[in-house]
Amino acid sequence: MLAHTLYDCKKFFDFKTEIIMHMAATTRFDEPLRVATLINVRGAREALLLGKACKKLKSYVHVSTAYAHACDFRINGDVLEDFYKSPVDPEALIKIAETTDEDRINKFADNLITNWPNTYSFAKAVAEETVKTLGEDMPLCIVRPAIVVPSKREPRPGWVDISNVYGASGTVLGSCMGLMHALYSDNVTQVGLIPVDYVNNTIIASAYETAKRIADGDNSIKIYTITGSTRNPAVWGKLHQIISTDVRKIMSPAAVFYGFAWQTTNPIIFWIYSWLLHLIPAYVIDAICFAIGKERRFVKLYKKMYKLQVVLSYFTCFQWRFIDDNTAKLFDSLSEADQAIFEFDVKKIDWGEYMLIWYLGIRKYVIKDGLQGTAKGVKMQEVFKYLLCIIAPLYIYSLYKLLYFSLLVLCYTVRYVLSIKLF
Repeated sequence: MLAHTLYDCKKFFDFKTEIIMHMAATTRFDEPLRVATLINVRGAREALLLGKACKKLKSYVHVSTAYAHACDFRINGDVLEDFYKSPVDPEALIKIAETTDEDRINKFADNLITNWPNTYSFAKAVAEETVKTLGEDMPLCIVRPAIVVPSKREPRPGWVDISNVYGASGTVLGSCMGLMHALYSDNVTQVGLIPVDYVNNTIIASAYETAKRIADGDNSIKIYTITGSTRNPAVWGKLHQIISTDVRKIMSPAAVFYGFAWQTTNPIIFWIYSWLLHLIPAYVIDAICFAIGKERRFVKLYKKMYKLQVVLSYFTCFQWRFIDDNTAKLFDSLSEADQAIFEFDVKKIDWGEYMLIWYLGIRKYVIKDGLQGTAKGVKMQEVFKYLLCIIAPLYIYSLYKLLYFSLLVLCYTVRYVLSIKLF
C-alpha cells in the first residue's frame, strides 16, 4: 500500500507539477549546525532533485533570506542580488551532518560559521550554492526576504502566526505588555522589516516571471531581495518612538506594567540593564510565587528574553544595503491590475501606520483580547506610570542598601580573616 502511494505521488509530480515554491526550513537561529544542515541544505537539495524530475516544471522558486550573505565583513556595505562564494561545499557539509556525531560537529561549528551570526543564515548561504549548482538547467529563481513581520493587508491586516513571538514581534509584544524594558539595539539602525504578504506576493510574481523569462529563452537564475531597509528604511529609533507614543494610545488591557525600555548597543550595559530591569525583579516575583504556592516562571521567561535579544542584536545593531533592483523591476513589469492585487512595492509602506497594524495584529492573534477594552488599557498605562514613579525610587534605594550591607559584610569578613592570619 505504501509503495503504491509513493508511486502515485511520484507519478503526480512527474507529469502534473508545473510550479514548485520551496520555503520549508528551520528558522531557529540557535539550531545545532547538524540540524540546520539536514533541513536547510539537504532539504533544499532534495527539493531541487524533485523539481528536476518534474517533466512539466515551468517555474521553481527557492526562498532564502536576505541575511544569507549579510556577513560581518559586509556591515554597512552592499549585499547584491547575486550569488556569492559558498563558505563550504554543500555536499561535504551534508556528508559531515549525516555521518558525524552532533557533539563533534558542535565543537567546530563556531569556527565553521565564522563571519555568519548563526547557523540559520550560514546554512541558507550554503543552500544557495546547492541551488546554483543543481539549478543550472532549471526554470529557477531565488527570493530573499528580510525580517518577515505581520501582514499589511492579506489575509487580514496584522495577521501573524503565534510562533512568531520569538522574533521581531516578540520584541514589540514584550515592550507593549510592560514586560521588556531592556533593548539590545541601535536607534540609527535601518531594520530590514517586510510584511509577510509582501513576501508572498513577491514569490508568486517571481514564479510567473521566471516561467515567462524561460519561455523567452533567458535561462539565467534571478535573485529577488524583498526588504524595506533600502528603498523605504524603517529606522529602529523611529519605530521605538512610534511604540512609545502612537501605539500607547491603543494599548491592550492585558498589559501588566508601564511600557518603557532602555536601549544600548553595549553588551555589558545591556547585561546590567537586564539584571536591574528584568532578572532581579523576576527573582523577587518568583520568590513570592513560591511562598504562595504558585508556579515560578518569571526568571525562566526573562532568561529566554535575554537570549532572544542577544540573538537579534546582530540585526538591530548593524545594517546592510540590500540591493533590490531586480525586485523593483519585477513589480514595475506587472500590469496595473496585478500591482494592485500582488502588492509588494516597499516604497508605499507607511511605517507609522504599519506599526499600528502590527500591534493590533499582535493583540488580535497573539494576546487574543478581541481588541476590546482599549480605553481601559490606556487608562491602566497612566496608572502604571504613576506607580512606576513610586516604585522606582524605592527599588533603587533597596538595591543601594543591599549593596551597602553586602560590602559592609565583605569588609568585616576580610578584616576578620586577616586578623586571624596575623595572630
